[in-house]
Amino acid sequence: MILHFKCQNSASLPPSCRHSLIASSGQAGQSATSRSCARCSEPRSPALSGSSWLPATSPRLVELPAWEPSIVAPWASAEALAFLSAASDDPLYPAFVLLLLCGMRRGEALGLRWADIDFDGQMIHVRQQIQRVQGQLQIGPVKTRAGNRDLPLIGLARIALTARQAQQEADRAAEPSAHRPAPTA
Repeated sequence: MILHFKCQNSASLPPSCRHSLIASSGQAGQSATSRSCARCSEPRSPALSGSSWLPATSPRLVELPAWEPSIVAPWASAEALAFLSAASDDPLYPAFVLLLLCGMRRGEALGLRWADIDFDGQMIHVRQQIQRVQGQLQIGPVKTRAGNRDLPLIGLARIALTARQAQQEADRAAEPSAHRPAPTA
């Protein structure tokens, strides 16, 4: 990060340095407060280290534009049904159903385990999520306590999940060495 500074006492600067100064970003072993001239890289005078140095773009002097969130236009039911029809052959179809019908977040839907789905009680227990941390996918807890919740297992979601479970079992039976063992409860 480069910060521009102007000295209130420019008479104390060398003649070649009577212009803006920059703050170094603090390399290894170097203080982040050491400053040098933007044009000639001469170090500043130690006598200037006090209140005479003010940031030229002080946060108190800068007026930021108001932030306005973008307007989110959810799909109409016909659009959602058209999407689900087009995606019905996709292996992630059950995740799409959960995103659209249950309002789950992407990481929550992808973090579901078969043990989190109670087909008999018709509930989905959201307890974990998949998230990307420093470029790696990791399983972790949901973001908030409110995210740790139980959702009803809606009919279309139940159909999609049972079809996916049957497909996974068929894939494992066809080629057991290519798949991890089925997780137990």
